[in-house]
Amino acid sequence: MEILDTFNSQAIVNTVWAYAAVGHSSPKLFIANTVWACAIVDYSSSKLLDPISHKAIENPGDFNPWNIANTVWACATVDHLSPKLFDSISRKAIEKLGDFNPQNVTNTVWAYATVRHLSPKLFDAILHKATRKLDEFDSQAIG
Repeated sequence: MEILDTFNSQAIVNTVWAYAAVGHSSPKLFIANTVWACAIVDYSSSKLLDPISHKAIENPGDFNPWNIANTVWACATVDHLSPKLFDSISRKAIEKLGDFNPQNVTNTVWAYATVRHLSPKLFDAILHKATRKLDEFDSQAIG
């Protein structure tokens, strides 16, 4: 792993892109972490993010609340617009909403609002959950 310490952001992104390009069977954590890493270094490339989005659309079933929230947060952060990805993740988020913590909810709502992706069923489900668990939200999660 010492070699990775010498990688700059471009080298990291190129490596991740190579995995996506060869159809690496990406586990859920790989998808979420890769998109998150792109957001952290403010890197947005459809050559990298489109194949990753496609993988997430194909199999969102493995996504847990953290994967869901961080994937949409990262895509919104780098302004990667993928309506199919947001639709797919929206359905999975509704299924898993009972397991979301306040930060997962906040990041997910922020992402959908930022890219202006309408998902009435998701927002209705979140509103229902939030009103029942408002005492769990701290000031950072609310605003």
